[in-house]
Amino acid sequence: MICLIVLFAFTEWITINGGSKFFIYIWLVISALAFVFIHIFPEYIAPWFDKFVPLPDGDLKVIRSCNDEVVLLLRLRWRNKQHL
Repeated sequence: MICLIVLFAFTEWITINGGSKFFIYIWLVISALAFVFIHIFPEYIAPWFDKFVPLPDGDLKVIRSCNDEVVLLLRLRWRNKQHL
């Protein structure tokens, strides 16, 4: 809640002092904040509310390893097509 109040006050200040291109400055600020929160949330905020445990040995790990192999093959094939 406090973050939203600060963000609103800052965008209001930009609107008043930003001139005719204030919307570009607001867009840059909000984009930068979104980028920061995208990287902060999974590392610091989500563990407070969710419990993350490693996958148990079994079907899911087999499927994940198969998926990793397919992704690697597709990347190699795509890279080879680009060099042709």
